[in-house]
Amino acid sequence: MKIYGKERVIMFLDFVIRDIDNVEYFNIKEDINKYRDIDDHEKETLPYSIESLGKTYDLFENALNSDEWFKLTKKGIKLKEYGKGFNKFERKLERRLSPFEKASIFFFIITFLFGVYQNHKNNSLENRVQFLENQLNLKAAIPDTLKTVH
Repeated sequence: MKIYGKERVIMFLDFVIRDIDNVEYFNIKEDINKYRDIDDHEKETLPYSIESLGKTYDLFENALNSDEWFKLTKKGIKLKEYGKGFNKFERKLERRLSPFEKASIFFFIITFLFGVYQNHKNNSLENRVQFLENQLNLKAAIPDTLKTVH
């Protein structure tokens, strides 16, 4: 089964990131040469595609002032630690809420809490009114004769 284009580059990027032992010092060409299921042409071109993708997404940068040696950036280290591959890592990063979404959630929570408070306050007031009505009914039920006995 052959995967073409960006998907194939991402697949090998995942292999390279997974196989890195030293995040401060690695060579993409050496890592690609470990795989036997790619032809000689791909062994020449794939490292450049992986390098381009990795630099575009800020996963690694050149190390030791060399074009062949690289080191992982903070984002690249997080990808390696995440361990589930580039595509899943990028989706995870995209799921963050925007400031507008955060503000909307905050205002929804405040409105909800205010509604709960108002409902509780209203129920408390209704209970107090019911209590006073009961007291009034009890007073009205007391015969007038008892009231004048002093």
